[in-house]
Amino acid sequence: MSAAYLLRWGGAVAESNDVYVTTLADWTQSPMLVPEMRVQNVVQFPMLGASNTSTQELKSAIMSYGAVGVAMRWGGSYYHSASNAYYCYGTPIEGHAVTVVGWNDDFPHTAFKVDPGVDGAWLVKNSWGGSWGDNGCFWVSYNDKWFGKLMYPTVFIPAAEDEDYDVVRGYDRCGSVYDVTATYYTNSLCYYDLQASVFTSTWNEELAAVGLYSDIYPSHYEISIYTNVVKGAATPVEGGALACVKSGVIEHGGFTTIHLDSPIPLADTNSFAVVYRQIGHYRQTIVSCTYIGYCHPTNYPGNCYVGYVTNAGTNVWLDACDEANNVDPTDEGWGLCIKAYTRFTKGAPKGDAPPSSEDGARMMSDLADAGWPWLQETSTTFGAAAGFVGANGRSLWANWLLGLDPASPEARDVVLSIDMAGGTPSISWTPSLPGRTYILYGCDSLSPGDAWREVDPADPGATGAHYFRLAIGQ
Repeated sequence: MSAAYLLRWGGAVAESNDVYVTTLADWTQSPMLVPEMRVQNVVQFPMLGASNTSTQELKSAIMSYGAVGVAMRWGGSYYHSASNAYYCYGTPIEGHAVTVVGWNDDFPHTAFKVDPGVDGAWLVKNSWGGSWGDNGCFWVSYNDKWFGKLMYPTVFIPAAEDEDYDVVRGYDRCGSVYDVTATYYTNSLCYYDLQASVFTSTWNEELAAVGLYSDIYPSHYEISIYTNVVKGAATPVEGGALACVKSGVIEHGGFTTIHLDSPIPLADTNSFAVVYRQIGHYRQTIVSCTYIGYCHPTNYPGNCYVGYVTNAGTNVWLDACDEANNVDPTDEGWGLCIKAYTRFTKGAPKGDAPPSSEDGARMMSDLADAGWPWLQETSTTFGAAAGFVGANGRSLWANWLLGLDPASPEARDVVLSIDMAGGTPSISWTPSLPGRTYILYGCDSLSPGDAWREVDPADPGATGAHYFRLAIGQ
């Protein structure tokens, strides 16, 4: 989930803007903030103890990347403050996330409260401030029962200079949290080794890269991009034209951004499919955001597909969220771990009212009527006419990021506030950019042909509108 948060450009944010708290009484919901940096790749390493070489791999990762995220269990009784040394041999309840930044093979076994039986310790940076431990750091015994054995040690790699994408699209809001194994996706012919996500451009863009998770490495892949597909069809590629094919090898576990050899032009509201075939393996992490135990479903039929290649070489597709297909015997919808990265090729339109024929889906983030209001498809919506959707405002209790003002791309993002005082949503936004005009439009439903009309931002509930969108004028 932490990888998903960073990969959908939800963070990382400065701690000075979202202060770490240690007591429940001080906790507040984190504000929607502009990320200080974007993550494009996540590298995962074997858990300690998983193999004879896992310790050396972690040391090499520290030398290559400078620091590695690691999980452990924390119990204060196992910590020896005099030597800042920690050795856990029991089963404390509290899990803890820390950063390993070094090691000492000769750290004495006598420095711990209880002798671990071997010399050697990891140098670990904690998250409790510089006044704790040794300038915020402590030592963890090589023989610790839990250190590095609860999750894959992980490195988050920020975007490179050439990864200056404008939009990220994906259906995995919670990341790779649900691993569907061969029990669910085998049949009498073969295994499902095809996955596809279908997206729709919101303006004139070019597709520059795609992103994939993999828990098997090295992993051979084949990526095919189809443009002008029919969204919601029986297959993800129906009516589409094959724009490119790219193959290669993912050398590590985690998440990898794959750059296309040439950008693929996407016209306004062009539906395109990213087809991923994992070659030579019959087990994949393919399911993410729609597992009921982790978040409210936001995936719908026509967005994600799984499939297989028959012995005759024909591709067979099943909609991953269509229960009638019964891909998953529990009938849960699946959201695939595929992302698409685009750049704008033209400036967005300037403040025109949405046409009456607009069905409301374009350039909107879907906020569910019930449950946690995850955004659908795009993590951040960009453009001069950005919008949001909610049922009578019932889900709209927080500030929501709407997108960059195209006339001032270096400016901060527009943030929309919804106040439900008295049961009527009162809407405002920041910042007020000099020389720009703002018009709020509302409509009663998202049915095709339903007309948008200008509404009073201070009292949109009086209009009877259930859905709103904000137009930023020139």
